[in-house]
Amino acid sequence: MAMCTLILTQEPQVERMSLLNAALFAIYLLSALGCDASALTNYPDQGRISLPNLRHSNTALQRRVLKSKDADNVDTKGDIERAYIPGLSPIAGAVSKISPSAQKLANKLWLQSKTDPELVFNVLHLGEAAAKLDNNPRFLLWLKYVDMYANLKFRSFSDHQIVVLLRKSHSDEKLVTLSQSLRRIPARKNLAEMMQRYLIEDSASSRPLLIAAWRESLETPDEVFKILYPNGATLPADKLPDNSQFLQWFKYTETYWPVDTRDLSTFKFLEQKFGDSDMHIALLFQAVKQRQELETLGDSLQSLLFNTWVDKKFTPGFVQSQLALPWGIAIFKLGKGDVFYRALEEYTIHYTGKLGGKEVLKTVRGLFANDKPDEALAIATNLARNQ
Repeated sequence: MAMCTLILTQEPQVERMSLLNAALFAIYLLSALGCDASALTNYPDQGRISLPNLRHSNTALQRRVLKSKDADNVDTKGDIERAYIPGLSPIAGAVSKISPSAQKLANKLWLQSKTDPELVFNVLHLGEAAAKLDNNPRFLLWLKYVDMYANLKFRSFSDHQIVVLLRKSHSDEKLVTLSQSLRRIPARKNLAEMMQRYLIEDSASSRPLLIAAWRESLETPDEVFKILYPNGATLPADKLPDNSQFLQWFKYTETYWPVDTRDLSTFKFLEQKFGDSDMHIALLFQAVKQRQELETLGDSLQSLLFNTWVDKKFTPGFVQSQLALPWGIAIFKLGKGDVFYRALEEYTIHYTGKLGGKEVLKTVRGLFANDKPDEALAIATNLARNQ
C-alpha cells in the first residue's frame, strides 16, 4: 500500500490514466462492442496499471453498472442518440451498441479529470488509420464527451478542432463518408456540414467526392446551398477560385438538373435567392463565365439576366451606375479581366445587339477593342432615345 501511495504521489499521470482505463474497462465489459475486457492490457498507456487492480478498485462502480444493465434493456429512452431510427445512417445505428450506463460512467470519469478530448481520442484508438469512424460506437462516445468537456469552465474543444484532429490520421475520402453519415443525426448536423465546408476550402481531392456524395444522397440544390452557406451568401465581386463554395454549387447543379432545363433552373433559383433587384448577380455570372469548365453555363445565365434587363429598359449607363454601388467604382479604370469591367462590357454589347443594327454593334465592339469603353457605352446608351 505504501508503494502504491508513493507511485501515485510521484506520478499523478498514473491516477489520471487509471480513470481513463477504468472507463474503458466499463465500456468494453458492459457494452455490446464485441471486445474482451482483457484488451485493455494492449493499450500502450496502460503500462503500470494491471487489470486485477482495476477490477479491485472499481468493484462498486461495476456493481452499480451491472445492476442497471437490465433496466437499460427495458428502457433506453434516456439516451438521445439511440432514439434515431436504425438504418437512417450507419453511425446512428452504431449508438445502440453502447449501453447508456457505460457511456455515462466513461464520460463521468473522463470529465472528473478534465481529460483533454485528444487524449481520449487516442485512448479509444480513433486516430488509427484503419479505424472506421462512420460505424464506430466509440466515435459517438467520444463526440458526446467532447460536448461535455466543452461545457466545462475554462475548457473548450470546437468543431474546427474536431475536424483538424480527424484530418491528422484519416483520409479526406473517409471524412466525406463520415460527414454524410453525421448529417443524418440532427445533433451532429452542424459539425458534419462544417466539416464539408472545411474540406471544400482546404482539400482539392475532396471536392468531387463531396459532389458525388451529395448526388448519391439526392440532395437538392437548395439543400447543398444551405450546407455551403448556412448564414446566407454574399454575392462575390471577383473571380471564383478553385475552393469557392459558389463554384462547387454550380458544379453540383450541372449534375442535378436535366440538361434541357438546367440553365433556366439555375437562373430561377439564384434570382429567387438574391432577388432581381440585386444587380451584382451579373458579377457572379461573369465569374462563372470566366471559369473555363463552366463557360457555357455562365454565358447562358448571363444572357437570361441581360434579356430581363433589356425588357426592363435598363440602359448600359444605368447598369454602370448600379454596379458601381456602394463603392463608387470607376469600372472602366479597372483591368479588362476584372469581373466588373467584363460584365459591363458584355451587357453594353448585348444591349447594342438588341436595339441597334449590325453597323452600330460593329462600332461598339471596335471601341472596346481599341480601349475606348466610355465611348462605346455612350453610343449604346443613346440607342434608348431612338426607341
